[in-house]
Amino acid sequence: MAAKTVVRPIGFRPGEISALLNSEVIGQHAGDAAFLWSSRDRAVRAPHYRLVDIARLDERLEANLDGLRIAGETGHEYAEKQLAPDATGTMFAAAVLAFESKIGSRIDSIVSQSISEDIYVPEVLSSLGWIGAEDALPILTSLGRTEDPHIRRLVIAGYELQGINPGELLQRSISAPQAIVRNRALRAAGVLGRKDLAYAVARSIAATEEDSRYFAAWTCARLGFRDSTVLGVLRSIAESRNPYAESAMQMALRCMGRYEAREWIASLLKRPRSKRLGIQGIGVLGDPALIGELTGFMRSEKFSRVAGESFSMITGVDLKYSDLNQDSPEGFEAGPNDDPDDPDVAMDPDEDLPWPAQELVNQWWKDHGPAFSPEKRYLGGMPIEERALKEVIANGYQRQRLAAALELGLLYPSMVLFNARRPGKRQITEVRGWNL
Repeated sequence: MAAKTVVRPIGFRPGEISALLNSEVIGQHAGDAAFLWSSRDRAVRAPHYRLVDIARLDERLEANLDGLRIAGETGHEYAEKQLAPDATGTMFAAAVLAFESKIGSRIDSIVSQSISEDIYVPEVLSSLGWIGAEDALPILTSLGRTEDPHIRRLVIAGYELQGINPGELLQRSISAPQAIVRNRALRAAGVLGRKDLAYAVARSIAATEEDSRYFAAWTCARLGFRDSTVLGVLRSIAESRNPYAESAMQMALRCMGRYEAREWIASLLKRPRSKRLGIQGIGVLGDPALIGELTGFMRSEKFSRVAGESFSMITGVDLKYSDLNQDSPEGFEAGPNDDPDDPDVAMDPDEDLPWPAQELVNQWWKDHGPAFSPEKRYLGGMPIEERALKEVIANGYQRQRLAAALELGLLYPSMVLFNARRPGKRQITEVRGWNL
């Protein structure tokens, strides 16, 4: 009797499919996701990325996250396997997968690790801003019930990054005894346009902690409360060695009267320690009357590129595209070198900026300067007004976009501040709705 032929369907059973998962490919997805998150984290603060560039980078990052999602449990395991405090970007992918899974044990593990290792916090926060609101809200609602200050900080930040008002939770957190909660709540109130909380925020202007004074003053200014006390705190922070000095300077100059701002910039430029801040301040103020002084700094190797950036911030001209740049000075080395005995390990803050050719820039300004009114402030070559700011947000470089978003927020204190760092696809959707 002939043996019975077993007819097998074409394809694989679910168990066989999981056995076929290529561990090398999954590991590559996890590694690439970490690398791309790190690249993106730098890009959203960089001077040479536009919105379209951020969106393309995001597509590559999302493609690798998709590879991990498709791998299911194995993808989650590989994402977690990479975790290490000294490995930047590894927590982001693990957190996205955990939050999207809605599995309590995975979420608890991510939150616990972010509490124990502060270095993970930026990546966990980034993941809360990356996932959709439909995935984020249930998590934030659940975690919001805890009184743990570290978790409360994550929750407040998560609502802020999603652009969603957390309601009474934010009001309670503004007066929290723990600085990590209070500071995040103070910031969130400003970002979310909570004018109803302005007086509660103002109480922290006299706080003992310098960071709390900064966040309180920044938010008061953003919400429309811009008196001498608020501006005085911002000026004091800007002139200190506080990590928020540059941000404080930017907010203060945007809220000052023109002549007061000019006097303050002049005083910053006189002191060696604050000269760089003063050069940046000219770009923040957007005052065409200071262009002559700005171009003078282009002769200095130390300040040439930051002066060029401030010039572009005001005029909107792309130095490289318009052939107004030149090669770096002979013998110049950017950032830390390979010498183990050299104590200077700081990265070059102007690494991605072009070197302006001063004579060519001066000629450009001679030709185009008459079109700029000395009575107006400019950003990206346009007077600071709503439509122009939206144009910069849509088409400018990233630092110009961040500046335009803040200027727009100062024009409309009750609106949620445009987040020029959130996923590019969502930004593009919002920008298209403006019908520019």
